[in-house]
Amino acid sequence: MKRAALIAAAAGISAYAVDSGATQVALPAMQASLGTTLAQNQWILNITMMTVAALVTLGGSLGDRVGRTRILRLGALGMLAGAAVVLVAGLIASFPIVLIGRVLMGVGAAMALPATTAMMIDVYTQQERGGALGRMQGISMVASLAAPIIAGIVVQFLNWPWIYLMPVVAAVVTLWSLRRVAYTQLPASQGRLDLPGAVLLFLAVVTIIFGFMTAATRGWTDPLTLGSLAIGLVFLVVFVVVELRKTNPLLQVRLLKIRNVGVAVFLFLMRFLPAVILGPFIPIFLQEVMGFPAAVVGFAVLPGTLAMVLLAGVGGKLLDRRGPRVPVPLSALLMAAGMAFAALGYVRTNYWLLAVGMIIQGAGMAFSNTAQTAALGEVAPAQRGMVSGVFPLAGQFGNSLWLAVITAVATSLVTNALIAAGATAADFQPYFAQAMSTLSWIAAAVMVGVFLVTLLIHNPKPAQKA
Repeated sequence: MKRAALIAAAAGISAYAVDSGATQVALPAMQASLGTTLAQNQWILNITMMTVAALVTLGGSLGDRVGRTRILRLGALGMLAGAAVVLVAGLIASFPIVLIGRVLMGVGAAMALPATTAMMIDVYTQQERGGALGRMQGISMVASLAAPIIAGIVVQFLNWPWIYLMPVVAAVVTLWSLRRVAYTQLPASQGRLDLPGAVLLFLAVVTIIFGFMTAATRGWTDPLTLGSLAIGLVFLVVFVVVELRKTNPLLQVRLLKIRNVGVAVFLFLMRFLPAVILGPFIPIFLQEVMGFPAAVVGFAVLPGTLAMVLLAGVGGKLLDRRGPRVPVPLSALLMAAGMAFAALGYVRTNYWLLAVGMIIQGAGMAFSNTAQTAALGEVAPAQRGMVSGVFPLAGQFGNSLWLAVITAVATSLVTNALIAAGATAADFQPYFAQAMSTLSWIAAAVMVGVFLVTLLIHNPKPAQKA
């Protein structure tokens, strides 16, 4: 049963991971096929992440109540349906239907992501968890490794909609493996499902991210930008106040007072700042600035994912032997170093410097996963689904947020530089490179600050023998 659970969890995560990796490589081809603008292109990628961030905590809470294997099964069906809809929409060149499919993909992932980790924590003992979760992440990273390569080849020689067969296959593997997973889940102590809290959280996440995305096209001082951000912050404050007063909230905010939980959530939120700079922007930079063809880009973006694949198990074993005090702070330092190499690579238009940055940053991402395992080990079994949902919430909110912020800031820097130089938009390449270099240096400084926070994490107390 443990092996089947491992395969089901890895495939469930992979369905979402390959969708994200393949879509990043395919974005230029999707724009040409669908006739979309750059702003609409951002929605193709971000609408899925935004949906996951808004609903993933609800998915974790549902897993606590109705069963994690059941919710994982529903999530896999949602991702399968979403990928199939995008595939069909691409063949008929319908942008609105593409967005519908991307939303379905996000809903399915929001159900599946917290269920995978919580199920693994349930099935494996404390001594086995680090290695098991490392293997789960390793398998999903292998899928992530293959996704850009396959996507680049498909985009260049076939047609981009066919890349969505990859998440379909991963979802099918999840459903097939779950047939062999059966265990008794400890019942949750919570009462009725907190639907008002779920609505408030959804509105807060969507309006905040929408505000940052709007800044990329309308500017930071536009009333729609400022209004969306203000309304989103109001929803967020109301959500926190309401949740603190409830006996059975959607998200027990007080759990963040547990040191390892709070540090891990903060790390998961911040680690996507460097991940975005060396993630979605790398395929764009390589194709638009350095002139790489799509098939080559699929291979060129491999270093970071390859580092995560090779080091995922190492991070888990290091956690098992030394506790989180070693791998968690090390992850933040590695990501800071990766940003320094990225800054040099962007400004010098040097792929090899960028590749080194991707490798170091990927190593940091692999080690940062140990923070989640350390945090889950300190909460009650019945609350693991809820807490498991917090990490995808922090991660996907951070991913979507940083994508919107970096897009808006990079657009502003490039536009101002073009105006100052009296150049046209066709000459954007050197200014885009300089903007990304500046943002990379800022990210490096931020990750040094994150490192100082991660020093607060502590090793768990040894389990008492019966």
